[in-house]
Amino acid sequence: MKNKMQLNKISKSPIDILENTKQYLRVLDDTQDTLISTHIQAHIDDFEEYTNIDLSTTTYEMYLPHLTSITLLPKAQIQNIVKIQTMKHDYTYEDIDNSQYFLYEELGLHYLQSNIIFTPILNNHPKYIKITFQAGHTTTPALILNYLYACIGSDFDGTVLAPHIKNIKKSSKVHINLKNLQRSI
Repeated sequence: MKNKMQLNKISKSPIDILENTKQYLRVLDDTQDTLISTHIQAHIDDFEEYTNIDLSTTTYEMYLPHLTSITLLPKAQIQNIVKIQTMKHDYTYEDIDNSQYFLYEELGLHYLQSNIIFTPILNNHPKYIKITFQAGHTTTPALILNYLYACIGSDFDGTVLAPHIKNIKKSSKVHINLKNLQRSI
C-alpha cells in the first residue's frame, strides 16, 4: 500500500528584512515599502520552493494512513519533531510517547525512526497518523540574505544580477551556484 502523505503548513515565523533591503536599494522613504515587501515575499517564496528549505521556523502537520519504521520527512532543515499522534475511534488524536521515536539525518535527508508497531484502529484512514514538526532556519544565513538582496536589486535597477529562481533552469551557471548555496547552509 502506498503511504499517501498530506502536508499542511500551520505557522511560519516572519522574515523581517524590509529595512535591510531598503538600505541595500538605497531607498530612504516609505513610499515604496509595499512594492519592496511584495518583491521580498516573491523571492523568498521562490527560494523556498526551489530549495525545499524554509528561511524561517515553520511548523507543519503531516498526515499519514500508517507509520513505517523509517519515514522520510518531506522538508529539508528539520529542527525537531513536536509530537506524533494517532487517531482514536472518536476521530480525536492521542500523543505517542516521544521515547518511541527519534529524528536523524543522512545525506541531507531527515528521517523519523519509530520503534512502535501500530495496529490501525481506523483501517486505512488517510489521517490516522499526525506528525507535527518544525523545519527551516532559526536565523536566515547571511549568504542567502545577500542573494535575496541581489535578486530584489535586479528587479529595481533593471540589471540582471541574478534571474528569478523560477526561471533558474534557463541558466545553468546560476543553477549550479544555487546548488552550491544549498549545500553550504
